[in-house]
Amino acid sequence: MYAMGFFELFQNNRPNEKRIAKQIERLKEPYAKTEYRQSAMDQLFKWGTGECFAALLHRFKIVSQSLYWDEREKLWLTDEFVKRSKLTKKVLENFVTSKNENEIIYPILALKRICAESEFVEIIKQALSVRNPEDHRSTIAKLELISTLEACESLSSAELIESIQPYLRDLHDDVKCNVINIFMTQKIIKDAHLLVIDIITDDSFSERVLRHAAFQICKFNLRIPNNTLLAINLMKEFRIESGKLIQRIGSLNF
Repeated sequence: MYAMGFFELFQNNRPNEKRIAKQIERLKEPYAKTEYRQSAMDQLFKWGTGECFAALLHRFKIVSQSLYWDEREKLWLTDEFVKRSKLTKKVLENFVTSKNENEIIYPILALKRICAESEFVEIIKQALSVRNPEDHRSTIAKLELISTLEACESLSSAELIESIQPYLRDLHDDVKCNVINIFMTQKIIKDAHLLVIDIITDDSFSERVLRHAAFQICKFNLRIPNNTLLAINLMKEFRIESGKLIQRIGSLNF
């Protein structure tokens, strides 16, 4: 009888789909006190299965009412994932490289602490590649991944250009402008500057992107090829003179 009772108690404490779902519901409650969400996270870590670690990632998808505790909880959760890296690394990698996930900042921070630099770069490149420029749902993730790649010192300029160049045609202007900014940095090779110059000739870009590219070209004093023809939407505000892009007098800056 004692053995049977112990077995039943053990069974009752084991995680199953229903129990894990209950803890997910608790840790995603944005208006609860931090202790309520914390107890759910503690229980999932105590169970310690792959399914439980995957469930914990749901905490990164919501913002709690208290922004202070929201950040504290997410940083704590990141630390706990790193402490259990042998068990959590694959779960984090799967999350970051899933095209359906957008809130990936903290999982990226965890992976950066867990992985060797070369492995981390490959994960981030893969994560970006699965999020197509045509996908309007993954803008936040693409911005984070592109900025993360830029910060990877082991990634050559040529590799960086190859990875992010497709996002000059992203659906969201924020992504396009971010790529333009990176292309204009001093560590980027000259070919990237030519890609930015190409933008100011193409009226398929929005006026915002055209003007952003134009102001970056002016800022870095790039030389413009003599046969360059400006996009129609830029002609009233800019002109090309002696191989330089010049903003016309009286035009408004950003």
